[in-house]
Amino acid sequence: MISANTEKINTPVLLLGLARVAAAANNQGHQVKMLNLMMQTNTQRALTRPLMNLILKIYLAECIQRAFNRLKSMDVSNRRW
Repeated sequence: MISANTEKINTPVLLLGLARVAAAANNQGHQVKMLNLMMQTNTQRALTRPLMNLILKIYLAECIQRAFNRLKSMDVSNRRW
């Protein structure tokens, strides 16, 4: 979950709404991470690493799942080695 608020007028705002949603998702067993862009000096760099990690996790998990499905569907009973 990402808070994209970078406004620093007066005082920084606490992320109570986002924190409540994150807590509810966490209580239901979901893995939750929060990123507050207000405290970041380089928002692009702050976003790039977590998003790339997430994309790699999803992509690798899908590749592994497809490989296992392919192995399960192969008929090796009549093969000669």
